[in-house]
Amino acid sequence: MSSEVNHHVSYKKNTYQATSTGKGRFPVINQLTKRQFKDNTILKVRQLLLHTKLFASLTMTAVGIVGFTVVVGFLPPVAFVTAAIAGGVFGGGYALLIVVTKNATRASVGKDKIFSVCGLKPDTEIEEMPIEAKEVQTLVIPNSKESFEWKKKLIENAEKRIILSGNYCGDKCFDEILDIIREKMETKPELKIVIISSPKFLKESSKKAVFNKSKIRYLEETYPDRFQFVKTGDHYMDSKQGLKKITNHTKALVVDGTHFILGGSGVEDKYAYLEGVGDQAEVRSTGSTGETPGTIAPGLGEGPIGTIPTNSEDGGGFFQSLFSSSGGGLLEFLLPRGFRDMDFLFTGEDAARELDLELLKLARIWEQYNSPGDDIWYKEEILDSRSVVSALIDEEIDTDCAVDAEVLFKGKKLVSGRCKLICSGPEMSDSPYGKTLLEEVEAAKDHIYIDHMYFHPTKELSDLLIRKVNDGVRLTIVTNGNESYSPKGHRMFGPRNRYAYAKIYARVNEENRDLIKVYEFGRGEHNLPKNTTLHKKVIVVDNKVIAGSSNLGYKSTVSSSDHEINFVLESDDAAEATIEVIKDDAFQLLRKAHSDKRGTVIYDDDDNPLSLPLSIKVEDPLKYYTFQYQLLALRHRKSAWLIG
Repeated sequence: MSSEVNHHVSYKKNTYQATSTGKGRFPVINQLTKRQFKDNTILKVRQLLLHTKLFASLTMTAVGIVGFTVVVGFLPPVAFVTAAIAGGVFGGGYALLIVVTKNATRASVGKDKIFSVCGLKPDTEIEEMPIEAKEVQTLVIPNSKESFEWKKKLIENAEKRIILSGNYCGDKCFDEILDIIREKMETKPELKIVIISSPKFLKESSKKAVFNKSKIRYLEETYPDRFQFVKTGDHYMDSKQGLKKITNHTKALVVDGTHFILGGSGVEDKYAYLEGVGDQAEVRSTGSTGETPGTIAPGLGEGPIGTIPTNSEDGGGFFQSLFSSSGGGLLEFLLPRGFRDMDFLFTGEDAARELDLELLKLARIWEQYNSPGDDIWYKEEILDSRSVVSALIDEEIDTDCAVDAEVLFKGKKLVSGRCKLICSGPEMSDSPYGKTLLEEVEAAKDHIYIDHMYFHPTKELSDLLIRKVNDGVRLTIVTNGNESYSPKGHRMFGPRNRYAYAKIYARVNEENRDLIKVYEFGRGEHNLPKNTTLHKKVIVVDNKVIAGSSNLGYKSTVSSSDHEINFVLESDDAAEATIEVIKDDAFQLLRKAHSDKRGTVIYDDDDNPLSLPLSIKVEDPLKYYTFQYQLLALRHRKSAWLIG
């Protein structure tokens, strides 16, 4: 694939009744012809197959995890025996179901077919569509806290259209965004806004003064033709690569078809209020109103829209609280309290228009996913032509209304470059992002910096990195490890990070090993950065930056299970600025913090930080090139289709 070509989804008309919407700028999935699914029994059987395979896959994943855990001595053998029996029952049940239904599904289910209960149909055909790199001006944003301020600034200066895809939006910082949006809607009658996000982290608590759901509901009911919140939950899909757990993983904001932000940070407090440098304390109570429990969400007024029922406080039952991201649920136990991340701010009409349309296409696809499953096959019109998404697709982008970059970015030095979007999703049978990484690394001449939450390169990429180091290219890796002070989730993927870089180090010629530098984020002294994960998704190859929402893991580089938006930015200045941020991830000194009674973060000895860098240099990567770490890496591989 040349540097000017990107992978996008194209749906052939002989498979779908694809409709060119608006000005014919891109096709959108609309409906299937009735002739293709005359027999509803086949559909029901396929739905049953998918659900059963999902159940079997989850069980077998658990068997694999428990089995390898037993091998390394963390659990007693009886745990593996129990899991194996359960796996055998469900796996055998699935195999029996395949035999029983084989004739009924022979015509519609094949090894090379993609099918799903929700949205995507059999015989999906993927084509390559060329996308050219566009001229842009760029500002490298060193941390997610600063990025959140830029997101607010872009939204505050919007005139006609805002499209925000946060992957996860929620908590107090999202209330801030919704408050700005409400004010903009009241003062800008032509403004239209689409937010694309998972509902998992939306909060509703008068005790904590967080009113995400009520504020969304108010905007939807007050401005139904101008505001739309597109939910992106989790779905499952069967494909020729196996089962996919799919979600929207994109993190992007585009305003007025002119300015945009891409990177790895969502709109949630752990991104918005923290830099991930030891500043983790009680997150400041921005926007707190001191309202008493069970009263009125601030600014929403009396009546059903603004009223928060007291029994909706922080939960709604045992299972909801168990998997809640707040209030001590399972997710709260597993997820880190702080993230170290970064984003990139761009200005440039051509690139911004491209991103605008990609996000609208993403919203249309998720509108379809959210349609009722059983009816989706026979509906005459599954997409609401009156939706805000449809209105924005049909509406010409008026970039003349956008705030001038010199005014918006006054005092900031933006650098020039050429940006190419890399958009991918579960509709694809392979990974454009994975292909792009191989192409860019293949072209490396001097240095490669990899700053990623996961370091799980494919075999092809690992072999390529080994060859490049043996050719004299310098390789620097900054990633997460797994120590007692690490967030609980690191226990799953941290050992695989270690085994992956250790394997590369071991296979490089001994005389070239000095070209490899490995740093693990976090350290034990003072327990800082406290419960914080390096969430970066950034690679620099010579003068090119490859970044965005994708992790360096299975779901992004192999199966393309999630919707992702990445970019390749060619710019000497931007690459240099990004490397400086990566060096900060390794060498920046920690700051110790606490909070006062008002919840405000206060730094101890702010002018004299602790003499400890953020990361620890791994002096001997070979200590992780062991059979035990190989087993732990294999344990993660068994669940990679599910967690990345």
